[in-house]
Amino acid sequence: MKHVIKKRNIFVLLSIIIPLLAIGASNFFFAASSYRFILDPETSERMGRYWVGDIDGILMALTMCVVVVGVWFVACYYKWMDKWAERLAAKLSLCKKYIIGIENRKKLLKHAGILLSIIFGAIVIEWFNPVFIHRTLSESLNRMVFFASVGLSIYTLVVFRGKPEKLFFTLSLIIGTMYIAAHPMLFFGFDNEMHYAWAVEESFLFNVSVTESDYIVSRTLQMWSFRELPTGEYNAVVYSFPKGTSSLAWADEGVARNWLIRIAHLPMGLAIYFGRSLVLNPVFIVKLAMFVNHLMYTLVVYFAIRRLNSGKYLMAVIAMIPATFLVSASLGHGAWIKSFIMLGFAYCVYEIQNPEKKINLKAIVIMIAAFFIGLVPKSVYFPIMLILYFVRKDKFETEKGYRWYLVAVTGAIMLAIASFAVPFLIGGGDGAGDIRGGEGVNAMEQLMFILRNPFAYTMILLRFMRDYFNIFADGLNGGFIGWYISLGHFSFPNFTWVLIFFTAITDRCVKDKFTSTLWHKGLVIFITLSCVAIFSTAMYIAFTAVGSPYIAGVQGRYMIPLMFSFFYIACGFKIENNMNKVAYSIGIFAFMSFVLLSGAWNTFIP
Repeated sequence: MKHVIKKRNIFVLLSIIIPLLAIGASNFFFAASSYRFILDPETSERMGRYWVGDIDGILMALTMCVVVVGVWFVACYYKWMDKWAERLAAKLSLCKKYIIGIENRKKLLKHAGILLSIIFGAIVIEWFNPVFIHRTLSESLNRMVFFASVGLSIYTLVVFRGKPEKLFFTLSLIIGTMYIAAHPMLFFGFDNEMHYAWAVEESFLFNVSVTESDYIVSRTLQMWSFRELPTGEYNAVVYSFPKGTSSLAWADEGVARNWLIRIAHLPMGLAIYFGRSLVLNPVFIVKLAMFVNHLMYTLVVYFAIRRLNSGKYLMAVIAMIPATFLVSASLGHGAWIKSFIMLGFAYCVYEIQNPEKKINLKAIVIMIAAFFIGLVPKSVYFPIMLILYFVRKDKFETEKGYRWYLVAVTGAIMLAIASFAVPFLIGGGDGAGDIRGGEGVNAMEQLMFILRNPFAYTMILLRFMRDYFNIFADGLNGGFIGWYISLGHFSFPNFTWVLIFFTAITDRCVKDKFTSTLWHKGLVIFITLSCVAIFSTAMYIAFTAVGSPYIAGVQGRYMIPLMFSFFYIACGFKIENNMNKVAYSIGIFAFMSFVLLSGAWNTFIP
């Protein structure tokens, strides 16, 4: 155990814990000055001294420290910390050698000069625009950010050509940051008010304190004047409640959420906690939460692309379609679902496509955990985990290991099913459905209708699915992949569909023969049909008026978590791609960047 107390490892631990403790102290001593009094809801008079979180902020910091110490001890015990330190030292040494070299130094200066020139050029383009004097400072800054993003995207295509994971990572951060920074309205995703409310709740440990700005953001459908949110002493706490007993979310008042479902909002919650502790403007706190959400999405998809033998470009294209990208650059948990499903699928097909290589514990944990973490917010996609049963027995060192693997997979699937089935069976006795479905919605009566008329409902479901899979239909049925949601714009959806089919067929390698069998194709088609049937039935029960001959509320975007697995397996044919890799790479990423940038220009760039 000597390696546990190495100075290097202790330094790493302290470098994480000390900032966390400082954040906790800031939350207690400094953020308190911004929220001094609580308002009486009846008279609007200031009552006793009270502030956001009270001692909760310190307890949050201490909890994070406990988690960090626990992970640190495990990492030291298994010598992961030493391996990480060795890799980091090797990379730093390589960087040092790279910078010292005269030629390399010239390259770095050239890259820095080009980047600064792009930023300066964006400023000049806007500054000398004849319409500049008629725009507000905010509008001009947004245009400058947009022009800089265009230049940086072009430069990225040139520098990282032929490297799909690096292209996706860089372009996603550049364009995503522009979306977050330049968008003139707060919400351009789905149900962002509700997701912000849930993120605020996760920014506290025990007691949730709702400020006036939190209340406004979580209750406003389209907040055109969000830059005028109350700050400082005017941003008083309007009410508080013990966590888990109530909710700030408009569609979830008085309902305690399952802890599994809350996982997707933890990163945004921590971002709000840090922003509040640093006494940031409420607008910046919301933007910080949006950025953290997008960063999580980008990182998870990046590691998924790295793991794949083929299909890297296909995954990047699906990850960059506006319907997905917009959600990742906002506050929804849809990006969480899609990215982790992609990660689990990438690890799974990698193992299937490498039958000669024995599977290790790390890959098993990541594979099952990624699927499970991605599925718990929307467990209706649980059939996609059936692909895990296709990992062959001879991939394991022992038969006992294979049996334990099957137990773990089955347990994860059962827990995912229980996460949405049990709350419905226990809490659905009052017959309530989704309040957004309108009149005539009653979940229990609808369920009884299905049980009494199974044939009639089967015909309703089949007719609905026939129309639902018509991706080239007008409107949202097929155009959802290019839809800019609340902005009502469609950015080249048909061309994007063509590119998806093109990359699905051409982005291949010899290892695809292990996952393109009839068995795998049949399984993924069954998974896709099953998932659509399940979430359509769920919406029929919870969202549609009792006995209706149609299914309401099912949106085309619900197919997105299934798109990569379907196109990757079902469209896997023995086609050899002899195209120039650089041209292929630049062409695909240039088109998707154009789709996202043109969509931004046509919707929220003044």
